[in-house]
Amino acid sequence: MNITLPLDYITEQARAADLIITGPTLPFSVGNGGARLDIGALAINAGRPVLLVPPQVQELALRNVVAAWKDGRSARRAFTDGLPFLLEAEHVGILAVGGLDDLKPIQARLDDVARWLARHGVHAVAAAVVANTVESDILGEELARRAPDLIVAGAYGHSRLNEWVFGGVTRNVLLDAKCCVLLSN
Repeated sequence: MNITLPLDYITEQARAADLIITGPTLPFSVGNGGARLDIGALAINAGRPVLLVPPQVQELALRNVVAAWKDGRSARRAFTDGLPFLLEAEHVGILAVGGLDDLKPIQARLDDVARWLARHGVHAVAAAVVANTVESDILGEELARRAPDLIVAGAYGHSRLNEWVFGGVTRNVLLDAKCCVLLSN
């Protein structure tokens, strides 16, 4: 008998999907070990954007969308994959976190991204925020303050091993968000 795990099955079926919609990863228990779906692994392996919907969310209102920027492939992919959502949003903010010395170049890159989005019909306000401590902590605080309906972000901008050892924005902030999160890799 061949047993297919949920991750393997969904990854295989993603070839014919535009978007994968799922809930958060269930906490481990003896009874659900084989039914658990690792959202991080799904975002890496599916080749499609993953919309993570927490259990308390009843609708995707798109009044306030925050697009988290970290200059790299996964964020670029997320912004492209997220265009349909960004086009429908009432307010779009682009947010990046960096050190005080990096704010000027980060803001210049954010302005480039905002112009790119504008060419696609999305009006976005770009803001670089200073990280005095751990980047994921600052991003988490800023997201809580902005209370978005949706976060658009790249998943695992660093190696999965680094994310596992050091934490990381994907695991510490995005997979634990209280709103919907669109992840791309």
